[in-house]
Amino acid sequence: MKKNRILSGADIDYLEKRFEEKFPTKDEFNKFKDNIFTKLDKILKEVTNSREEQIIIAHRISDHGEKLEILEKAHSQGKHST
Repeated sequence: MKKNRILSGADIDYLEKRFEEKFPTKDEFNKFKDNIFTKLDKILKEVTNSREEQIIIAHRISDHGEKLEILEKAHSQGKHST
């Protein structure tokens, strides 16, 4: 039984060209992925640094608040308590 070709050589060439345009090669995909991860690493570092700064600043604010309370008690009338 002889197989009939449904697609011509030109059809196959056209389809191959279309697939090349639509689908990246493995190397292209890896470059794209590496680029995305590099950008995400930078963003993650910024977020991590920002969170660490917030913790440090919150601790300093808490310390300053405690010191102000002590000073306000010591100077409740605008004078040193005796």
